[in-house]
Amino acid sequence: MKENFIISGIHVGEHSFVPSELIKEFETRGVQNTSFLTIRMHEDPIDEKYFYEWARWCKDHKVYFMTLFTIQRAPVGRESHVTPEIVTKMKEIAGEYFLGDLIGEIGTEYGARPRGYGRKMPDMDDMKECRDYFVSEMKKLIDIDKRVGMPYISPGEATAMLKYTYDAGGTLIVLELMPGDPEFLVSFNRGCAYTYDRDLWGTYIAQEWYGGMRNDDPIKAQRLKVAYGYTYITGSHIICLESGDEKIESYGYTFEADHPICKGYRDAVQQYERFIRQNPRIAPEPERRVAFVYGNLDAYTGYMGTAVWEQYDRPEWSWGPAEWSWRITEDIHHGRSWQDVENYGEEELSHAPAYGQYDVVPADAPVEKLAMYDTLIFVGWNTMTAEIWENLKQFVSGGGHLFMMAAHLNTNTKRDGKYLPLNGGKTSDFLGFDVKETKKVNLGVKITKNSLRQGVRFPLMANGSGDPIMAGGMFNAVDVDITSAQETGYWNDSFDDEGEKHSALLENKYGKGVVS
Repeated sequence: MKENFIISGIHVGEHSFVPSELIKEFETRGVQNTSFLTIRMHEDPIDEKYFYEWARWCKDHKVYFMTLFTIQRAPVGRESHVTPEIVTKMKEIAGEYFLGDLIGEIGTEYGARPRGYGRKMPDMDDMKECRDYFVSEMKKLIDIDKRVGMPYISPGEATAMLKYTYDAGGTLIVLELMPGDPEFLVSFNRGCAYTYDRDLWGTYIAQEWYGGMRNDDPIKAQRLKVAYGYTYITGSHIICLESGDEKIESYGYTFEADHPICKGYRDAVQQYERFIRQNPRIAPEPERRVAFVYGNLDAYTGYMGTAVWEQYDRPEWSWGPAEWSWRITEDIHHGRSWQDVENYGEEELSHAPAYGQYDVVPADAPVEKLAMYDTLIFVGWNTMTAEIWENLKQFVSGGGHLFMMAAHLNTNTKRDGKYLPLNGGKTSDFLGFDVKETKKVNLGVKITKNSLRQGVRFPLMANGSGDPIMAGGMFNAVDVDITSAQETGYWNDSFDDEGEKHSALLENKYGKGVVS
């Protein structure tokens, strides 16, 4: 990542766009007192002289800038508002201050929107087909920006589809902050930027539309200030206020530029700019020692529709246990109830992950990237591959701690419910057990042994007598043949150490680490 690089500013072109008047608008809206600007295109052709005027003004005022919708709002008959010649001259004029082009929310269009928004993703048979189709569609847009020579190609995304925009060749991914869960999505964008060796990543704040539907709500205004602080501590390099400062026309409200709320948003922009100039970060990014793993072919979005890859009409494509399991990232920052026996320790830490923040990393991350973390926790859908399996073995062998479920061993790319474990279930070389058949159970858990991982503590019921905990209704479990693993906990349905039992938590030492 770029050392202590941080810029912030606003977006022009949201409510009006007159190319000949844009320099005046920059100055009226105080862009000269910020460090970043996006210029949103509309469909009408633009005289190329204006691109050079904007580039010269930004260079003179030391304002980094990007264009937006050069492709998606291209004039009729053209693939982009700009040509290689225009981009070359803009780079000559602005130098480092011209960052490149934003492509708006393609992942949201293909992977998250409800039916009424208009469907982009056709019917598909499996998760891999959907992923590959989206990457190919995203790549078509990215290739246009490559052809014209954009310095950075920046898909803007509001969902976890951002991972697949990296796969398609995006070089600077900008996350829209508040439509979805920022704790999850910012952690994922940062984890992907680290995994893919991208030196910059950014954050967009569409304050007019998100952060609250009541535009007159004082808490909504406070959320903007919290959002600014959050982007600072999480390491975002670019922070842009998309809307709210110019005027507001959303949810039935109309506030002009002189309205106190719009003025308050403009003041927040300037306050944050002063803050980042006076308070350089002490490190490029926060410390993270724990990462959740976004599985191979996962399509959990973190925002909007609950039909995977917009496959609305088939029940098996509705969100299921894999997608809902990501709710764990919402629980992390909420303390447990005071009487909860699953909460224990020397002090109350149920609301605080290690070091205060975590990453979300792709399952296909190289092992040298995974090695930065002490602990990896698999969540959501995963279609296991031999390559991912070997990387996980190396991670644990080097001293890491891996948490995963039997579901994450599945190699199936379809949502037909079939369980096809890696290597036919022969996993004992790593996990210390082999997988046999699956079965339906409705049981709670008893944990009767301490973890093999030093420093990890479970709610221990050493003699096995007591109420089973964490029951959650009917679910699929696997029977196993244990070879070297420790049965740390088991499913059970009785108070005494009797009744039906199935292994629930198995741990195995592998090299210097532990897999649970």
